[in-house]
Amino acid sequence: HPSALEQMIEEENLSSKVTLSGTIYRIDEKENITALFLKGNAVSAAGRTFMEPRLLTYVEPDQAKPLGIGNRAEISGEAQVFDRARNPGNFDQRSYYRKQGIQVLVWADRVDILSAKTDRVAQFLADFRTRWTALLTEQLGSYHGGTMSAILLGEKDGLDQEMKKLYQKSGIGHILAISGLHMSFIGTGIYRLFRRAGLGFVPAGAAGGSLLILHTLMVGAGVSSMRALIMFLVRVGADMTGRDYDLLTSLALAAAIVCGIQPLYLMDAGFLLSFGSILGIAILSPVFQALPGTAENKPPKHVRILGWLGKGLGTSLSVNILLLGPMLYFYFEVPLYSVFLNLAVIPLMSVVMGAGLAGSALTLLSERAGGAVLGICGHVLWLYDTVCAGAGT
Repeated sequence: HPSALEQMIEEENLSSKVTLSGTIYRIDEKENITALFLKGNAVSAAGRTFMEPRLLTYVEPDQAKPLGIGNRAEISGEAQVFDRARNPGNFDQRSYYRKQGIQVLVWADRVDILSAKTDRVAQFLADFRTRWTALLTEQLGSYHGGTMSAILLGEKDGLDQEMKKLYQKSGIGHILAISGLHMSFIGTGIYRLFRRAGLGFVPAGAAGGSLLILHTLMVGAGVSSMRALIMFLVRVGADMTGRDYDLLTSLALAAAIVCGIQPLYLMDAGFLLSFGSILGIAILSPVFQALPGTAENKPPKHVRILGWLGKGLGTSLSVNILLLGPMLYFYFEVPLYSVFLNLAVIPLMSVVMGAGLAGSALTLLSERAGGAVLGICGHVLWLYDTVCAGAGT
């Protein structure tokens, strides 16, 4: 339901002058503006006081420089409601922010700091993300560096728009989002690394889970990353307690938790595509077990490549068939060749993620060596561009 402040602004059909005080929990640096996300807000408008759990405020970059996450600020400006989609298929700004618990936007005229106390963990993660983005851009250039920032950090501001459209048209736009694929790679990779180092299930699971939670907080707790985090924790918890891991059970638990936090996610494209892809693998992949080489009995060595392709094709078909309805509903088109493109794209994502993480870490010891490893990411991304451009023609 709309908040009291949103109702007042909309019913009176005006942009209202407001003064608010709230705690900053997120700062997004845009090209010409800075977005401040505030929680626990007390808003004064039209002689009344409103309590808004969350607000979005746009401020000038020079006004935002002294601000940090955890600061309590007083802001004066003009409040307005978010725009609805005017035509089917348009971006619905109001629905997008309502899922985040935000119903009002304030354009700031004045910003004052009431408390300079900062959230040290959140501020550290935000600064770390900024420095990592700068490193990727420096090593790979703005084009591929922006792509890697989106893949590893969920940072979309540096993305080349033509490349983004090309990936979306080709049906591989999912690689630009912090998805379950990315989170599973990071979480499982860290967990296995600790296990091979000799740690037991409990310490390895605790260490891997803690790092993945911090990564989730750093990139933003989106629907897909939340799903992947919950399912990873369930899987590690099964190992810790000596229980069997069940994919559908962990998927259902993740859906219940996410929708318990925000029921509006049931109508969200990201929710349906993220959970639908795993559901497709779980319930439709067995249907394709009859494809060459996908049976339990191993085929002869000379046909194992065919078996690997059969499994990959079966998985890709499972995901695409189950997501056919949501894709048509939200995007009005489905690239049929994406089934085959993803056969090459998804396996190579392990290379991109591994080289991106290893190269970034290696630059701390040797910038030249780290840059060489990160160069692998650039070559794979170039291959993605070439394949997508060829498929589009």
